[in-house]
Amino acid sequence: MEGLRFRYEVIEGGAKLLRVYGGGPRMALPPQLDGFPLVEIGEYAFAPEESARKQAPKGEVGLWPEGETGTALCGSALREIQLPEGVRVIGGYAFYNCRALTALELPGTLSQVGSSAFMNCESLSRLRVKTAPDGSSCLMAVAAQSQRSLSVELESPEHTVYLLFPEFYEECWENVPAKIFGSSIQGTGYSYRQCFQNQVLNLLEYDSLFPMARQREDLRALAEIALGRLRAPVSLSDLAQERYIQYLQEQGEPVADWLASRDDVEGLELLLRVAPLSREALGKALETAGKLGHTQCVSLLMDARHQGSVKEEKNFEL
Repeated sequence: MEGLRFRYEVIEGGAKLLRVYGGGPRMALPPQLDGFPLVEIGEYAFAPEESARKQAPKGEVGLWPEGETGTALCGSALREIQLPEGVRVIGGYAFYNCRALTALELPGTLSQVGSSAFMNCESLSRLRVKTAPDGSSCLMAVAAQSQRSLSVELESPEHTVYLLFPEFYEECWENVPAKIFGSSIQGTGYSYRQCFQNQVLNLLEYDSLFPMARQREDLRALAEIALGRLRAPVSLSDLAQERYIQYLQEQGEPVADWLASRDDVEGLELLLRVAPLSREALGKALETAGKLGHTQCVSLLMDARHQGSVKEEKNFEL
Protein backbone atom coordinates (compact mmCIF):
# COMPACT_ATOMS: atom_id res chain seq x y z
CA MET A 1 0.00 0.00 0.00
CA GLU A 2 2.91 2.36 0.59
CA GLY A 3 3.08 4.97 -2.15
CA LEU A 4 -0.28 3.99 -3.66
CA ARG A 5 -3.21 6.37 -4.05
CA PHE A 6 -6.73 5.37 -5.06
CA ARG A 7 -9.28 7.77 -6.50
CA TYR A 8 -12.75 6.39 -5.94
CA GLU A 9 -16.42 7.26 -6.11
CA VAL A 10 -18.87 6.40 -3.34
CA ILE A 11 -21.73 4.32 -4.75
CA GLU A 12 -24.43 2.09 -3.32
CA GLY A 13 -22.80 -0.75 -1.43
CA GLY A 14 -19.27 0.62 -1.37
CA ALA A 15 -16.62 2.20 -3.59
CA LYS A 16 -16.11 2.39 -7.33
CA LEU A 17 -12.43 2.57 -8.28
CA LEU A 18 -11.69 5.38 -10.70
CA ARG A 19 -7.89 5.50 -10.80
CA VAL A 20 -4.74 4.12 -9.19
CA TYR A 21 -1.63 6.27 -8.76
CA GLY A 22 1.88 4.98 -8.10
CA GLY A 23 2.88 1.37 -7.61
CA GLY A 24 4.57 -1.13 -9.90
CA PRO A 25 3.34 -3.12 -12.88
CA ARG A 26 2.11 -6.01 -10.67
CA MET A 27 -0.43 -5.26 -8.01
CA ALA A 28 -3.27 -6.64 -5.86
CA LEU A 29 -6.10 -4.21 -5.18
CA PRO A 30 -7.20 -3.86 -1.54
CA PRO A 31 -10.68 -5.10 -0.55
CA GLN A 32 -11.56 -1.68 0.89
CA LEU A 33 -10.88 1.93 -0.05
CA ASP A 34 -10.95 4.34 2.89
CA GLY A 35 -13.29 1.95 4.73
CA PHE A 36 -15.64 1.43 1.78
CA PRO A 37 -15.80 -2.10 0.31
CA LEU A 38 -14.43 -2.13 -3.23
CA VAL A 39 -17.37 -3.34 -5.33
CA GLU A 40 -16.74 -1.94 -8.81
CA ILE A 41 -13.92 -1.14 -11.22
CA GLY A 42 -14.95 2.02 -13.02
CA GLU A 43 -15.11 2.69 -16.73
CA TYR A 44 -11.64 3.40 -18.19
CA ALA A 45 -10.12 2.92 -14.69
CA PHE A 46 -6.84 1.56 -16.10
CA ALA A 47 -7.05 3.01 -19.60
CA PRO A 48 -4.39 5.51 -20.72
CA GLU A 49 -4.79 9.08 -19.47
CA GLU A 50 -6.17 10.48 -22.72
CA SER A 51 -9.07 8.01 -22.60
CA ALA A 52 -9.76 8.08 -18.87
CA ARG A 53 -9.83 11.86 -18.77
CA LYS A 54 -13.14 11.82 -20.63
CA GLN A 55 -14.92 10.07 -17.75
CA ALA A 56 -16.62 12.31 -15.19
CA PRO A 57 -17.66 10.64 -11.89
CA LYS A 58 -21.30 11.13 -10.88
CA GLY A 59 -21.09 10.89 -7.10
CA GLU A 60 -18.87 11.80 -4.18
CA VAL A 61 -15.19 11.41 -5.08
CA GLY A 62 -12.33 10.76 -2.69
CA LEU A 63 -8.60 10.07 -2.74
CA TRP A 64 -7.24 7.49 -0.34
CA PRO A 65 -4.82 7.91 1.29
CA GLU A 66 -4.75 11.69 1.02
CA GLY A 67 -1.72 13.22 -0.67
CA GLU A 68 -0.18 13.91 -4.04
CA THR A 69 -1.50 11.61 -6.73
CA GLY A 70 1.66 11.09 -8.77
CA THR A 71 1.60 9.06 -11.99
CA ALA A 72 -1.42 6.92 -12.83
CA LEU A 73 -0.89 3.18 -13.13
CA CYS A 74 -2.54 2.62 -16.49
CA GLY A 75 -2.15 1.53 -20.08
CA SER A 76 1.06 -0.33 -20.88
CA ALA A 77 2.44 0.28 -17.37
CA LEU A 78 0.12 -2.43 -16.00
CA ARG A 79 1.21 -6.07 -16.39
CA GLU A 80 -0.53 -8.15 -13.72
CA ILE A 81 -3.45 -7.39 -11.44
CA GLN A 82 -5.49 -9.21 -8.81
CA LEU A 83 -9.02 -8.06 -8.00
CA PRO A 84 -10.22 -8.85 -4.46
CA GLU A 85 -13.33 -10.71 -3.36
CA GLY A 86 -16.24 -8.32 -3.18
CA VAL A 87 -15.77 -6.77 -6.62
CA ARG A 88 -18.99 -7.32 -8.55
CA VAL A 89 -18.58 -5.20 -11.67
CA ILE A 90 -15.86 -4.32 -14.17
CA GLY A 91 -16.99 -1.28 -16.12
CA GLY A 92 -16.81 -0.79 -19.85
CA TYR A 93 -13.33 -0.15 -21.26
CA ALA A 94 -11.86 -0.55 -17.75
CA PHE A 95 -8.62 -2.05 -19.13
CA TYR A 96 -8.79 -0.44 -22.56
CA ASN A 97 -5.39 -0.34 -24.28
CA CYS A 98 -3.58 -2.11 -21.42
CA ARG A 99 -1.41 -3.70 -24.06
CA ALA A 100 1.16 -5.16 -21.64
CA LEU A 101 -1.39 -6.78 -19.31
CA THR A 102 -0.49 -10.48 -19.26
CA ALA A 103 -2.16 -11.94 -16.14
CA LEU A 104 -5.43 -11.28 -14.37
CA GLU A 105 -7.00 -12.76 -11.21
CA LEU A 106 -10.74 -12.34 -10.77
CA PRO A 107 -12.92 -12.99 -7.70
CA GLY A 108 -15.89 -15.30 -7.47
CA THR A 109 -18.10 -12.31 -6.64
CA LEU A 110 -17.62 -10.79 -10.11
CA SER A 111 -20.88 -11.01 -12.05
CA GLN A 112 -20.72 -8.29 -14.69
CA VAL A 113 -18.04 -7.38 -17.25
CA GLY A 114 -18.71 -4.25 -19.26
CA SER A 115 -18.52 -3.82 -23.00
CA SER A 116 -14.97 -3.85 -24.39
CA ALA A 117 -13.52 -3.96 -20.86
CA PHE A 118 -10.42 -5.72 -22.25
CA MET A 119 -10.24 -4.13 -25.69
CA ASN A 120 -6.69 -4.18 -27.08
CA CYS A 121 -5.33 -6.24 -24.17
CA GLU A 122 -3.28 -8.05 -26.76
CA SER A 123 -0.85 -9.64 -24.26
CA LEU A 124 -3.45 -11.10 -21.89
CA SER A 125 -2.64 -14.81 -21.77
CA ARG A 126 -3.24 -15.97 -18.17
CA LEU A 127 -6.48 -15.82 -16.24
CA ARG A 128 -7.33 -17.13 -12.78
CA VAL A 129 -10.96 -17.15 -11.68
CA LYS A 130 -12.11 -17.98 -8.16
CA THR A 131 -15.01 -20.32 -8.87
CA ALA A 132 -15.98 -23.98 -8.72
CA PRO A 133 -15.63 -25.82 -12.08
CA ASP A 134 -19.42 -26.18 -12.25
CA GLY A 135 -20.14 -22.71 -10.87
CA SER A 136 -21.37 -19.57 -12.55
CA SER A 137 -18.57 -17.13 -13.28
CA CYS A 138 -17.38 -14.27 -15.44
CA LEU A 139 -15.10 -16.55 -17.46
CA MET A 140 -17.31 -16.56 -20.54
CA ALA A 141 -17.50 -12.76 -20.65
CA VAL A 142 -13.74 -12.30 -20.30
CA ALA A 143 -12.75 -15.10 -22.70
CA ALA A 144 -15.14 -13.74 -25.33
CA GLN A 145 -13.26 -10.43 -25.31
CA SER A 146 -9.89 -12.07 -25.99
CA GLN A 147 -9.14 -13.75 -29.30
CA ARG A 148 -5.63 -14.82 -28.37
CA SER A 149 -4.66 -18.04 -26.60
CA LEU A 150 -5.79 -17.88 -22.96
CA SER A 151 -4.54 -20.19 -20.18
CA VAL A 152 -7.19 -20.41 -17.47
CA GLU A 153 -7.30 -21.67 -13.89
CA LEU A 154 -10.68 -22.17 -12.22
CA GLU A 155 -9.85 -22.20 -8.52
CA SER A 156 -12.06 -23.34 -5.66
CA PRO A 157 -11.26 -24.79 -2.20
CA GLU A 158 -11.87 -28.30 -3.56
CA HIS A 159 -10.34 -28.17 -7.03
CA THR A 160 -8.25 -26.18 -9.47
CA VAL A 161 -9.06 -26.92 -13.10
CA TYR A 162 -6.54 -26.04 -15.80
CA LEU A 163 -7.81 -25.11 -19.25
CA LEU A 164 -6.68 -23.54 -22.48
CA PHE A 165 -8.89 -21.55 -24.80
CA PRO A 166 -6.96 -21.48 -28.10
CA GLU A 167 -6.73 -18.37 -30.20
CA PHE A 168 -9.00 -17.61 -33.13
CA TYR A 169 -9.39 -14.86 -35.67
CA GLU A 170 -11.91 -13.71 -38.21
CA GLU A 171 -10.87 -13.78 -41.85
CA CYS A 172 -12.75 -11.45 -44.21
CA TRP A 173 -12.92 -11.78 -47.97
CA GLU A 174 -14.46 -9.97 -50.92
CA ASN A 175 -15.71 -11.18 -54.27
CA VAL A 176 -15.13 -7.96 -56.21
CA PRO A 177 -17.05 -8.76 -59.43
CA ALA A 178 -20.10 -9.93 -57.50
CA LYS A 179 -19.71 -7.27 -54.79
CA ILE A 180 -20.13 -9.94 -52.14
CA PHE A 181 -18.43 -9.74 -48.75
CA GLY A 182 -17.99 -12.64 -46.39
CA SER A 183 -16.05 -13.83 -43.40
CA SER A 184 -14.98 -17.03 -41.72
CA ILE A 185 -13.56 -17.85 -38.30
CA GLN A 186 -10.19 -19.56 -38.17
CA GLY A 187 -8.98 -21.58 -35.19
CA THR A 188 -10.89 -23.67 -32.67
CA GLY A 189 -10.76 -20.98 -30.00
CA TYR A 190 -14.18 -19.69 -31.01
CA SER A 191 -15.76 -23.13 -30.54
CA TYR A 192 -14.09 -23.56 -27.14
CA ARG A 193 -15.55 -20.22 -26.05
CA GLN A 194 -19.07 -21.48 -26.80
CA CYS A 195 -18.93 -24.26 -24.16
CA PHE A 196 -21.03 -22.34 -21.66
CA GLN A 197 -24.61 -22.59 -20.47
CA ASN A 198 -25.90 -19.73 -18.30
CA GLN A 199 -22.29 -18.65 -17.60
CA VAL A 200 -21.35 -22.15 -16.42
CA LEU A 201 -18.60 -23.98 -18.29
CA ASN A 202 -19.65 -27.37 -19.67
CA LEU A 203 -16.50 -29.46 -19.28
CA LEU A 204 -17.93 -32.42 -21.20
CA GLU A 205 -18.53 -30.16 -24.21
CA TYR A 206 -15.07 -28.64 -23.78
CA ASP A 207 -13.47 -32.12 -23.87
CA SER A 208 -15.54 -33.17 -26.89
CA LEU A 209 -13.75 -30.56 -29.05
CA PHE A 210 -10.33 -32.21 -28.78
CA PRO A 211 -10.63 -34.39 -31.94
CA MET A 212 -11.40 -31.24 -33.94
CA ALA A 213 -8.55 -29.37 -32.24
CA ARG A 214 -6.12 -32.13 -33.24
CA GLN A 215 -6.81 -31.29 -36.87
CA ARG A 216 -6.28 -27.55 -36.49
CA GLU A 217 -4.13 -26.61 -33.49
CA ASP A 218 -0.38 -26.77 -32.94
CA LEU A 219 1.49 -29.00 -30.51
CA ARG A 220 1.75 -26.37 -27.79
CA ALA A 221 -2.00 -25.82 -27.62
CA LEU A 222 -2.86 -29.52 -27.81
CA ALA A 223 -0.32 -30.48 -25.15
CA GLU A 224 -1.54 -27.76 -22.79
CA ILE A 225 -5.17 -28.84 -23.21
CA ALA A 226 -4.39 -32.53 -22.69
CA LEU A 227 -2.01 -32.08 -19.76
CA GLY A 228 -4.27 -29.53 -18.10
CA ARG A 229 -7.32 -31.79 -18.13
CA LEU A 230 -5.33 -34.83 -16.96
CA ARG A 231 -3.70 -32.80 -14.21
CA ALA A 232 -7.08 -32.13 -12.58
CA PRO A 233 -9.60 -34.56 -14.17
CA VAL A 234 -12.78 -32.97 -12.82
CA SER A 235 -15.79 -34.20 -14.85
CA LEU A 236 -13.41 -35.97 -17.23
CA SER A 237 -15.08 -38.90 -19.00
CA ASP A 238 -13.24 -42.15 -19.71
CA LEU A 239 -13.43 -41.45 -23.45
CA ALA A 240 -11.95 -37.97 -23.11
CA GLN A 241 -9.21 -39.25 -20.82
CA GLU A 242 -8.33 -41.94 -23.36
CA ARG A 243 -8.13 -39.35 -26.14
CA TYR A 244 -5.81 -37.08 -24.17
CA ILE A 245 -3.52 -39.94 -23.13
CA GLN A 246 -3.42 -41.31 -26.67
CA TYR A 247 -2.32 -37.93 -28.02
CA LEU A 248 0.47 -37.63 -25.44
CA GLN A 249 1.66 -41.16 -26.17
CA GLU A 250 1.75 -40.46 -29.91
CA GLN A 251 3.51 -37.09 -29.52
CA GLY A 252 5.62 -37.86 -26.46
CA GLU A 253 8.96 -36.80 -27.91
CA PRO A 254 8.06 -33.27 -29.11
CA VAL A 255 5.84 -32.69 -26.06
CA ALA A 256 8.70 -33.64 -23.71
CA ASP A 257 11.07 -31.33 -25.56
CA TRP A 258 8.55 -28.46 -25.36
CA LEU A 259 7.99 -29.02 -21.62
CA ALA A 260 11.76 -29.11 -21.01
CA SER A 261 12.16 -25.81 -22.86
CA ARG A 262 9.50 -24.26 -20.57
CA ASP A 263 11.06 -25.71 -17.41
CA ASP A 264 7.70 -27.37 -16.69
CA VAL A 265 8.64 -30.01 -14.13
CA GLU A 266 5.06 -30.83 -13.18
CA GLY A 267 4.10 -31.28 -16.83
CA LEU A 268 7.05 -33.61 -17.43
CA GLU A 269 6.16 -35.69 -14.37
CA LEU A 270 2.61 -36.14 -15.65
CA LEU A 271 3.80 -36.93 -19.18
CA LEU A 272 6.17 -39.63 -17.92
CA ARG A 273 3.34 -41.24 -15.95
CA VAL A 274 1.01 -41.58 -18.93
CA ALA A 275 3.43 -41.78 -21.85
CA PRO A 276 6.80 -43.51 -21.25
CA LEU A 277 9.42 -42.01 -23.57
CA SER A 278 12.02 -43.66 -25.77
CA ARG A 279 15.69 -43.20 -24.89
CA GLU A 280 16.01 -40.93 -27.89
CA ALA A 281 13.13 -38.73 -26.69
CA LEU A 282 14.55 -38.56 -23.16
CA GLY A 283 17.96 -37.69 -24.54
CA LYS A 284 16.60 -34.88 -26.68
CA ALA A 285 14.59 -33.40 -23.79
CA LEU A 286 17.66 -33.70 -21.53
CA GLU A 287 19.78 -31.85 -24.06
CA THR A 288 17.20 -29.05 -24.29
CA ALA A 289 16.86 -28.72 -20.51
CA GLY A 290 20.64 -28.79 -20.05
CA LYS A 291 21.28 -26.06 -22.61
CA LEU A 292 18.73 -23.80 -20.91
CA GLY A 293 19.96 -24.53 -17.39
CA HIS A 294 16.69 -26.08 -16.25
CA THR A 295 18.25 -28.21 -13.55
CA GLN A 296 15.04 -29.66 -12.08
CA CYS A 297 13.97 -30.93 -15.49
CA VAL A 298 17.43 -32.40 -16.03
CA SER A 299 17.25 -34.24 -12.71
CA LEU A 300 13.76 -35.58 -13.42
CA LEU A 301 14.67 -36.81 -16.90
CA MET A 302 17.89 -38.43 -15.71
CA ASP A 303 15.97 -40.23 -12.96
CA ALA A 304 13.46 -41.46 -15.53
CA ARG A 305 16.26 -42.83 -17.68
CA HIS A 306 18.00 -44.53 -14.76
CA GLN A 307 14.80 -45.98 -13.31
CA GLY A 308 13.75 -47.52 -16.59
CA SER A 309 10.77 -45.28 -17.39
CA VAL A 310 11.57 -45.87 -21.03
CA LYS A 311 9.32 -47.06 -23.80
CA GLU A 312 10.28 -50.47 -25.13
CA GLU A 313 11.82 -50.21 -28.57
CA LYS A 314 11.28 -52.99 -31.07
CA ASN A 315 14.27 -54.73 -32.65
CA PHE A 316 13.82 -56.39 -36.02
CA GLU A 317 16.16 -59.12 -37.18
CA LEU A 318 16.28 -60.58 -40.67
